Amino acid sequence: MREVAERLDPFFDHGRVPSKTIVKIENFNATDILDNPMHYHHRIKMELLIVAPLFVGGSTVEGTIRLVIDEAERTRNRKTLTMERLQIDLIGVEEVSGGRRHVFIDLGNELVDAAHAPPEDMIESQHTLLPQERSWMLIPCVRELPFMLRLPLEVGPPSFQSRHARIRYVLCATLHINDGGRPLSVRTSLPTEILSVYDREFG
Repeated sequence: MREVAERLDPFFDHGRVPSKTIVKIENFNATDILDNPMHYHHRIKMELLIVAPLFVGGSTVEGTIRLVIDEAERTRNRKTLTMERLQIDLIGVEEVSGGRRHVFIDLGNELVDAAHAPPEDMIESQHTLLPQERSWMLIPCVRELPFMLRLPLEVGPPSFQSRHARIRYVLCATLHINDGGRPLSVRTSLPTEILSVYDREFG
């Protein structure tokens, strides 16, 4: 099984993308994502690209996160912009009129964290700024980073919408940065279609 997992992992140029999908029990992060699906920063553009229009339970959700750092404006006195973490999340949520909702699935994957450095062509050095911290100084670049999330067989009901209720899946990428001493997040989200596995015996 370990060999199969390693073979399926997508690649960074300098190594494999960490593809250990995390099932999140507490939904604090999911609540923040649903309430604030987009966060912008004037020096960073980020978008999500997926490989298929829909995915099924038991398979994987795959795609790339496209990052553009400092594309347009360049000034001499620019504050230090550092990267701390990059994560991908998939959230399934049931919502009814009146603002009530229930998160029935919350999956995540840390693409850049304390154990996984970003690609070399995004940062000044693979060495962190401080030994006790895990952050890297960003440089101007255009980069596409692959991701993968493994779905359980019983992923949940398909997307649905009526006058008073809806079921939806949200794919979200969040980049945690530090801009001149201020911790910030850059976030982009994408509605995603997820289907349960079709079983001929019961379908």
